[in-house]
Amino acid sequence: MAVFASHFVYRYGSIDPSFGKKFTSGWKLGIILIFPVIFSFWWAGVVRYCFWPNEDTKEYIRELINRTVGEDVENISYIGTMFYQSSGTNDLDFNSVAWIGVCQMFLMVGFSMGCVFGFGTGCYFLLSDQLSILSAAANNFQKQLFYSLVLQTLIPLVLMHIPITIFFICPMLNLDLDFTSVFVASTITLYPAVDPLPSFFVIKSYREAILSFFRKVKVIPPRNTMIGTYTQNSAVIYNTKLGVKII
Repeated sequence: MAVFASHFVYRYGSIDPSFGKKFTSGWKLGIILIFPVIFSFWWAGVVRYCFWPNEDTKEYIRELINRTVGEDVENISYIGTMFYQSSGTNDLDFNSVAWIGVCQMFLMVGFSMGCVFGFGTGCYFLLSDQLSILSAAANNFQKQLFYSLVLQTLIPLVLMHIPITIFFICPMLNLDLDFTSVFVASTITLYPAVDPLPSFFVIKSYREAILSFFRKVKVIPPRNTMIGTYTQNSAVIYNTKLGVKII
């Protein structure tokens, strides 16, 4: 999501010249591009110190992994955490490390989505104001790029981030919903196949190129092959398209 946030900031700078001159021109563009790198190291640190497997998580999921996968937990690579830990009594204690990690994760996603929605809304209003200034072709192209970027942002939001958020919220509320893991795995699998579609169908030049390619594909009709067999009383003609006919 940090990459999409950088896209929207740059898109806004390309539409608003004053903003672009201050923040997205020349060497300043590198500041925007470095944010995804910072977020990647931040997330790696959160995973290493908050979601890394430990003895408590191994013992907690050992029986589950053995029953569902048929493997020992030592042979499985995974990341995860326990939001609650059992104490000597029947009470559950908060695992502060897990909560700190998930709060940082939500902070990263929230910051990125704030940039996406904030600069995305700004792009929409700027494009609306420039309808009378730009030529019809330039305005149409800007709109195509903007709508394509919006759809390419909504796709990972719907297929990845919202399902994963639900996947995290359930154990945070101490709810055991097994179907969420299957649902998340299915939506994440769909993402790579669906992600490039907005560019193909929204941007006119891409759409026309795809349609032109399929128009050039010619379907060769099947040939009729006639094989005749003659006997004393009848003639049998085999037609590969129509089947068998006796005359």
